[in-house]
Amino acid sequence: GRMSLGQSLVIEQTADQYRSRVTSVLQMTFGLMPVAVLPLGIAYDQMDARWPVLFMGGLLILASVYFIIWQPKLRKLP
Repeated sequence: GRMSLGQSLVIEQTADQYRSRVTSVLQMTFGLMPVAVLPLGIAYDQMDARWPVLFMGGLLILASVYFIIWQPKLRKLP
């Protein structure tokens, strides 16, 4: 449900002439997911699982703070 809602909101905010391009980029994220998961899996094998999870969680927090502070257009979305 969360993924469907996210895709619907992205497409709703996109101009009509760019919807197919935006949809193709959204679909590309599914194909590129293993590129990030492979190094994470290797890190799980090399060390305890909590350090890679902590690292990825830290990256997620930093990205969230960046978008909240420096992308005011996202805060104004309905």
